[in-house]
Amino acid sequence: MSQILIIEDQAEVRANIRDILTLEGFDTLTAANGEVGFELACQHHPDLILCDVMMPVVSGYQVVKHLRERDATVDIPFIFLTAKATRDDQRRAMEMGADDYITKPFTPQELVQAVRSRLQRQAKQSHIYHQQIEQLSQAITDNIPQEIQTPLRNIIEMAGMLKQHYGSIEPREVGRMLGEIEDCGHHLDQLIDKFLTHARLEVALNNADIVERWREQEYHCDIQPIVKKVVRHQAQAAHRAQDVDLKKLEACTIALPATHFKKVVEEIVDNAFKFSPPGTPIQVVSQASGESVYVYVLNHGQGMTPSQIAALGPYIQFDRDQHQTSGVGLGLAIAQQIVAFHGGTLEVKSVAGQQTIVRLLLPRHTPVDALPTLD
Repeated sequence: MSQILIIEDQAEVRANIRDILTLEGFDTLTAANGEVGFELACQHHPDLILCDVMMPVVSGYQVVKHLRERDATVDIPFIFLTAKATRDDQRRAMEMGADDYITKPFTPQELVQAVRSRLQRQAKQSHIYHQQIEQLSQAITDNIPQEIQTPLRNIIEMAGMLKQHYGSIEPREVGRMLGEIEDCGHHLDQLIDKFLTHARLEVALNNADIVERWREQEYHCDIQPIVKKVVRHQAQAAHRAQDVDLKKLEACTIALPATHFKKVVEEIVDNAFKFSPPGTPIQVVSQASGESVYVYVLNHGQGMTPSQIAALGPYIQFDRDQHQTSGVGLGLAIAQQIVAFHGGTLEVKSVAGQQTIVRLLLPRHTPVDALPTLD
C-alpha cells in the first residue's frame, strides 16, 4: 500500500484529500504546516507528497527545497497543490524540484489520477534503475574476474614452472615464458589504470567546483599530431598499419589538454581495432565548424544494435564469447567522461554487422589574437 503525505494548512481541504485517498486504498499521513510536513517526510519517507504552496511557518517551496537537499528524500515524488496557475508559478514549482502540480479547485478524479500517474512513473523509473543495477552487477561478475584471473593465473603458472624447471628449460622457451609473463603484467597494469581513471573521473564529474575550476583554465592542443601518433602506434601493435586511413584528418585546435585528448583517442581507437577484423579500414576524420571541432572514428566491424548502444556503460560488453574480445568495457566510458568534463559530447552510431562511428563534439580553441575586436 502506497503511503501519501498530505501537507495542507486548511483543515477542511486536508481532511477531504485524506478521505479521497483513503477510499482509493492509499495510506495517508497529514501535516498542518510545512515544518511538521518536512519532519514527517524525513521520518517516514512516504511514497509521494502532496503539498500546498502558500502556508504559514514554512512554505511549500521551502519544503521541497529542503527535501531535495537531503539524500534520503531527494527522490520522493512531490506534487504541489496551488491556487496559482500562471506559467511563471508553474515554472517556479518545477525549478524548485516539484514533479507535478494540481491547480485548486480540483475534482477527486483529478487528484487520484495525478497521484496514480506519478506513482506509476516512479515505479517504472525504479524498475529501470534496478534493471540497470542488475545488469551492471552481472557484467562485473562476468567480466572482471576473468580479466584479472586469466593473466594472474598465467603469471603464477609460468613463474612456478620457471622456478621448478629453470635448469632444464631451453633458453628460447625461457624467453618466451618471460615475455608472456611481462605481457600479462602489462595487461593487469592497464586494467588497474582503467579502474582508477574511471573512478577519479566519476568523482571529478560529480564535483561542481572541480569541473568549474578546470573549465575556467585555458587549454589547447593540435589534434592532428596526437591522432596520427596514437593511431599509428596502435595499428602497429595490432599488425594493421595498412588499415589506417587519415586522409581526411584536418589540422584543428581544441580547448582540451593534450594528455586528456590523447587518452580519449587511445580508448576509442583501441575499440575500433578490437572490434573490427584485419583488412577493414579504421578511419579518423576531423573538421572545424564555428566554435566546435568534430572528430569521427569509423570502423567496419561487428557494430551494435540500437538497444546495445542505449545500454552502453562502464563494465558493459556485448557478445563477448562470440567475438573473443577482452576488456571490461571501461574504455568508451572513460572517453565519454573526459569529453563531458570539458563540455563536449560523445555519440555512437552503428549498424550491426557493418560499421560503428564514434563522433566527438569538442570545444574549439580560438587564440586571443584571433578574436574579433570592437574597433
